[in-house]
Amino acid sequence: MADLVPWLIGASPRAVRAPSPRPARRTDSGGFIEVMFEGTECHMTCLEEGLDMWDEVRIFGEDGLVELRRPLGLAIGWGLSWREKSGDAIEEIAAESVPGGCTGEFVAAIATGGVTVCNFVEATISVAIIEAAFASAAQGERWLSLG
Repeated sequence: MADLVPWLIGASPRAVRAPSPRPARRTDSGGFIEVMFEGTECHMTCLEEGLDMWDEVRIFGEDGLVELRRPLGLAIGWGLSWREKSGDAIEEIAAESVPGGCTGEFVAAIATGGVTVCNFVEATISVAIIEAAFASAAQGERWLSLG
């Protein structure tokens, strides 16, 4: 989820905070990650037990919302639902049920000198969010600025 939100809203994160109810301060083990963007706040919940691999992202705007969900039982693949403010569907795309498509596209792009869907500069944003989340949890759950 850390990589999807900046990519979907087209914005860089400003700060990260990770309140964690766990004694070990492991935000990815039953905790939360909050990411602040300019005018937007993101709240990620990390489940430790129960719904393994449950991921969903909802982005609300003035005209509606976009929902991304990884169906239970699929290791990779996201379903998309774009809805009007009234809740009526504008577009629905089902998740790919066959794993490996993303990896195949990545390998093909590298092998042919093509363009990857996500470049490595964009990927570093995801890593920065996760590293800041762990640091925030370890340092008393305070907001940490991202450059």
